[in-house]
Amino acid sequence: MKNLLLVVFMVLAVSLVAQTRDANEVSREVSMLNAMLELENASWRADVTSVSMHSYEEMQKMMGLVEPTEVSREEFVFNKSDWPERGEFIVPNVTEVKNQASCGSCVAFGTTAAFEQTYWKKTGSKVLFSERYLFFCSPYTGYGCNGGWSLNGGAAAASNSQKGMVKDSDCKYYDGSYHYDCGGSCNKSAQKYTMSYKSVSANNFINTLKSGKAIIIGAMLYDDFRNYKSGVYEHLQGSQLGGHCMVLVGYGTTSAGENYWVVKNSWGTGWGNSGYVRFRVKSEQKLKDSCIETWGGYYFE
Repeated sequence: MKNLLLVVFMVLAVSLVAQTRDANEVSREVSMLNAMLELENASWRADVTSVSMHSYEEMQKMMGLVEPTEVSREEFVFNKSDWPERGEFIVPNVTEVKNQASCGSCVAFGTTAAFEQTYWKKTGSKVLFSERYLFFCSPYTGYGCNGGWSLNGGAAAASNSQKGMVKDSDCKYYDGSYHYDCGGSCNKSAQKYTMSYKSVSANNFINTLKSGKAIIIGAMLYDDFRNYKSGVYEHLQGSQLGGHCMVLVGYGTTSAGENYWVVKNSWGTGWGNSGYVRFRVKSEQKLKDSCIETWGGYYFE
């Protein structure tokens, strides 16, 4: 079995670095990945997704989270009693999944998703806010599509009275015809919306979710993640892509007793489970590669 896994991994590795990818190549890659997942008795399955056709280099450009150089969070302590025996909890007022496209603007999307959810919960009004304004318009900006922000970079901007957030309709991040700038179509004099934010360690993720607040989180991603379709994900194979920001909206336990976080991504509904992923949570943290618990998160008030 080990020899077979080695062969599959080598074939996958060759295909992942290729600059030009076609449908047959991607289909073979997904089939081999699913074969490996079955051999390993993994709890998730792969499929061709909205980002499967991207090259490895293109995927790296979408990783817009600047990895923390120093983390002062308390160490995550897994407590089985915190988790339901079966089923899941998801915070209310979660807005629809969006698509960052090929830009490294994931922190803006994760931040906006958390902002929208908390604003809706607080006010009773569903409003979509502008990732484009948050990321590209002064006085605070990201580093453009080829760079990114720290995990709290977007929250700091959204909480600043001079920056804040504007409605998506005032500075639209167009699907299909992406505007990677702060151009004339952005109404920079539009009404600004702000909320304060706080940091939270992974030990308080569940209590924060129970209070009805989504959490801005970061994860270290690997190449197998791009083909995630369903189930409880944990990294199995592939090179490291980089840091990626998403929003934590829930937690749960499978019928087999596996604990997981429910996370909303920003790669459109054609990726994952309609744009969502369930990350496995283990008591043996040394076996985890995602860094979700290590980096902690931020939420709005």
